[in-house]
Amino acid sequence: MNKSVLITGSSRGIGKAIALRLARDGYDIIVHCHSRREGADGVAQTIRALGRQARVLQFDISEREATAKALMADIEEHGCYYGVVCNAGIIARSRISRHVRRRLGHRNQDQSRRIL
Repeated sequence: MNKSVLITGSSRGIGKAIALRLARDGYDIIVHCHSRREGADGVAQTIRALGRQARVLQFDISEREATAKALMADIEEHGCYYGVVCNAGIIARSRISRHVRRRLGHRNQDQSRRIL
């Protein structure tokens, strides 16, 4: 059985900690990043040093078509994932936050930040 886990946003922070923990627990890891490729490569290297397999996928999760294309290509080449950890975050300047601010109006910036 394929025991690989995709962890979005795993080039640093909580995602990195999750990736390293799962690698220590015997899982192969697919490290995901949007823009911090060097960090993701470093996490993958650390995982390989633990004796597990690791690879890096780089794509912007806010772009649905690009995300689907990257995931389908990876699954086609390596097989289905055993699990997925959805850890990637969207920063305040994202499309979603702009949409929320437009819906709430610029008069209440604090409320829009709390929603996100």
